[in-house]
Amino acid sequence: MRRVIDFLKHNKYAVAWSVLILSVILSVFVRVPFAFYDEHVHYIRAVGVGNGQMLSYSKDGDMTKLGHDINDMDQAYIQAYMQDSTSKEAVNMDLFWLLDDIGSESSSSANGVYSVNTSAAPYTPIPYLSYGIASAGGQLVGVSIETKFILMRIVGAIASLLIVFAAFCLAPRRYKWTVLAVALVPMSIASFAGISTDGFTIASVLLFIAALLRNVEKIQTQKLTGKDIVVLGGASGALVAAKMPAFLLIALILAVIILFWKKIKQRHRVYLFSIIGITAVLTLAWAWYAKDINTGAFWGREVDTVQQLEYIASAPVTYAKNLVYSVISYNYNNVTYLLYANSEFYTNLPFIVDVVILIGLMLSPFVSTKQRSPTKEQRKLYWAQVGLFVVAVCAIFTLLYLQFTPIGTPNRIEGVQPRYFLPFLLLLVTVPHTFRLSRGWRIFTYMAPFIGIAVYLGFIVAQFL
Repeated sequence: MRRVIDFLKHNKYAVAWSVLILSVILSVFVRVPFAFYDEHVHYIRAVGVGNGQMLSYSKDGDMTKLGHDINDMDQAYIQAYMQDSTSKEAVNMDLFWLLDDIGSESSSSANGVYSVNTSAAPYTPIPYLSYGIASAGGQLVGVSIETKFILMRIVGAIASLLIVFAAFCLAPRRYKWTVLAVALVPMSIASFAGISTDGFTIASVLLFIAALLRNVEKIQTQKLTGKDIVVLGGASGALVAAKMPAFLLIALILAVIILFWKKIKQRHRVYLFSIIGITAVLTLAWAWYAKDINTGAFWGREVDTVQQLEYIASAPVTYAKNLVYSVISYNYNNVTYLLYANSEFYTNLPFIVDVVILIGLMLSPFVSTKQRSPTKEQRKLYWAQVGLFVVAVCAIFTLLYLQFTPIGTPNRIEGVQPRYFLPFLLLLVTVPHTFRLSRGWRIFTYMAPFIGIAVYLGFIVAQFL
């Protein structure tokens, strides 16, 4: 046991990356097509992007029916698996889908068909570029629909993991394990392996926070350069292209400017303000484009964003009570994993495993033996992060109230899923304070992500037996 512990201690990053990559690759193949959250609508969006349609469109101007032009074989592939998923004996985890005849037709079919995917229309095309490239490449060489689907998952996973690797390289030394610990959360692994915006969102948030903290470290030592700010600008661009409300994290740049004003050169302040300005314009422009897209109606919900806003304006106290109660009573522990499985028993991890993973995340900044005492500016920045986490949580509930909850509902907010909060955990776990862990607690912190993955992979194996 001691040899194992010593090996992990000296090769922890290599081991973590190996486990992460292998777990993601396995997840690509064990989950049947369209068994990730809303994967079928994201698949349509990705194929559309691959065909050159960066935006979804409506044939008759109905904002509840937006979609893309795909080929009839894609449509048949979706219908085959979605029909199975609605049965009482739906299978979400399996390997036999790789051997069946569904999707054996060529993906280069010339017969076009319009397919609606309204719930994916509000997202920017950026998270779909990797999937779209794989789709276009598969169709170009004429591979089967099934092979194209696998390629899309693999290329999307590679893109997300490359972004995570960039975040790992950029992160200050004490937060490198934190970046890996978030990426090793089972829900992160499943997100990287599915066709969705979730994997890109998690990766882009990791990249942004890593780049921001790197800039803060450079500011502290008077070593900030224009190149560092350019990298932060690139990370900020990826962030605002991700799933809303990730764009809220841009507010941390303003917090850095204010808190470290005297330590930042004037031209660097101009550059940082420019990042805020450019990303604000991009965010507002996209929000204006997406404001009329009725995603809730696509799922058969009686929703309308404008009417819901009118209701909130007419009954602000009622909504405030609803929001506060919903936020404080929500079960956040399933942020580690909650996903479709062959049995309800396997849809989420045991509570004790959730606790182990979350404690490991909170302790991850303290495994480093070289911890510097934080300055007062760093302490204030962390509390700004905590405050922003609360704002982000409230924003998530508000968005689901506007887009998914029936108009005028006074006492509940529907559609909120634990996975929405996962990217924002980084705001809480990047603690700047010093805390010396004992050897036992350091071992626990290093082992916590692997315990979560062991249970996650164990659940997969159990569903095949």
